Amino acid sequence: TKMQKLRDYVARRQSLGLAGLIFVGWPGSVALILSELVASFMLCGFFYPYWRLADMDIMMGYQGFLVNAGYPQDFFDHPGYLSLILYAGWLHLLHAAGLVTVDSLAQMPKADDVAAFNDVWTAGVRAGRVLSLLVACTFIVAFGELVRRLVRDWQIAVFAVFCVTFSGGLMMNARDFRTDTIAAALVICGFLLLLLAARAAQSRARPL
Repeated sequence: TKMQKLRDYVARRQSLGLAGLIFVGWPGSVALILSELVASFMLCGFFYPYWRLADMDIMMGYQGFLVNAGYPQDFFDHPGYLSLILYAGWLHLLHAAGLVTVDSLAQMPKADDVAAFNDVWTAGVRAGRVLSLLVACTFIVAFGELVRRLVRDWQIAVFAVFCVTFSGGLMMNARDFRTDTIAAALVICGFLLLLLAARAAQSRARPL
């Protein structure tokens, strides 16, 4: 019967231990985890008002508008400057594609035009949130691939990807516009590359 087949299937999965929790292969598992992150982002993050997380969203968004207008930046010595430059370029790209109407401070409507002002800031901050999500997804894929090569077991790598993806820090940083993700990703991926290089056989490519 169908019920008996289901019981047999569950019993087989349980006999595998932790590996029994994985129903698809390596690419499918990573894709499933990323899709869950994107769903969470859309449900709890993207549609929030632009001022919901104003401590970074508005501050970094303003710097991006400054950069694209050619004005002196306030955070030119900020350690998260790479995030700022990436956001300015991302905003300019979206503007060229017609997805945002304003990409620089020079085009910003006056604050007394409340509707237009809110629309511009909403589009700008949402663009930053999408960029944060893309950075987080890129890090997750790179992290997973490096861990898989390091431990040489894709199932262990899947659990590592799951734990990193749904950690409080990465979940939060994928939803708002912060500088932490790029910094952490570079350090973690650099460390994993160092471990891989230390274990690799001597070759001319090893220093890379």
